[in-house]
Amino acid sequence: MKMERELDDFFQAKISYRKVMDEAALKYYRYGKFTGTISLMKFTEIEQAEIADFLGCSFSDLNGKTKFQLKEWQRAFENSRFGSIAFTQAVEMVTGKPLQTKAEVESLEQERKNCFFELCSRYSSLAFITAQRQLDFYRQQVTEEELAILAQLVGHLPPNVMYLPVYAEQELGNPHGLDRGTRMGKLFYTLLNDAGQLTRETGESHTEYRSRVYNQQNLVVDDLMNFVTIGNLLGKTARHKIHPMWQGACDYQVIWNVPIKALLDIVEISPNTGEAVFIFENSSLYSALLTKFPDLPAICHQGQFRLAMWRLLELFPDTTRFFYASDMDPEGLQMADKVKMRYGERVHFMCMDASTYRNNLSEVSVSESLVKLDSLVDQGLQEIAEAMKVEQVASYQERLYGHYVEFITQAFVSASLNQSNF
Repeated sequence: MKMERELDDFFQAKISYRKVMDEAALKYYRYGKFTGTISLMKFTEIEQAEIADFLGCSFSDLNGKTKFQLKEWQRAFENSRFGSIAFTQAVEMVTGKPLQTKAEVESLEQERKNCFFELCSRYSSLAFITAQRQLDFYRQQVTEEELAILAQLVGHLPPNVMYLPVYAEQELGNPHGLDRGTRMGKLFYTLLNDAGQLTRETGESHTEYRSRVYNQQNLVVDDLMNFVTIGNLLGKTARHKIHPMWQGACDYQVIWNVPIKALLDIVEISPNTGEAVFIFENSSLYSALLTKFPDLPAICHQGQFRLAMWRLLELFPDTTRFFYASDMDPEGLQMADKVKMRYGERVHFMCMDASTYRNNLSEVSVSESLVKLDSLVDQGLQEIAEAMKVEQVASYQERLYGHYVEFITQAFVSASLNQSNF
């Protein structure tokens, strides 16, 4: 042990000696043995003089060269007073690291990756994770414990709407455990984003998109901004009593924004009049129509499908029909298709057909977003999409105000709400 301490002290005393031993370790990593040359350009004149002294040659002899053989250094070491110590051991002692070849390092790295990938595959709740995401998590050094927690979180997503801090407290015992700035919060959001496979909508901010990712899994992060605009709708509480605020809004024909928080204690929603609800995308059109028809049961989502809107629609009885209208552009048709796919025959489109589209074209080009039309499922919307691919412009709701007035007059004012009439 005494000799080892002396060796360490000797080599640590001179930077040049440590640098040469680092170079020796690098050669071993590349070639699996101590071979090749070491460039003298990496050393100062003083350091070169120290190297010459160790090699047992004059500085002038070494100074005339640009490099020296690593074998010369190894031979000089073995002939020194430290010769009883193996050169490999000496290199490890000076560098503070075990010697490894590139092949050994890569093999060990691959083995670690395989172990991590195998660990990921153990959790059924994480079956959706792609190989690339597994690799990303491996590179982020996600631990076995963290992976188990993530699997638990994804496997226990709430069936009903819940605030993220409440969920974090329930699952982790810490209401701030999934906050945006925490490591677990970031990893959890990444998985929710992967699972949801949402597409960022045109003009949508990162904050809005982030909220939508959480909302898709019944998690609420911003309840005040998570709202839907309504008019003439009645909400019932768990005791099936009409909530006084909802009743008051109907009595005074108030249009109001309902945050998701206000929907958590509502068990059923119904139109104040009839069995149909009218849903619009555009807020200015919505306001104009509610001025014309102040008792019209109507919803406005303002071009964003927040969790509040989906929660609202889910609370209507199955007998409630939805008359839906949106802008006829790729984004508007996509939203209409989502509503139709979720609620099927209960959804009837207002003034949304290929003929109405062609007769009310705007000058706003949609050529760059036409690819979104390829995902449409509803046949009627597909017909509009085919016309849009030809015209390559949008048709906006404001232009159809007169059409909506006529439609609502027939459907609502005349009280002819039976589906057979349309």
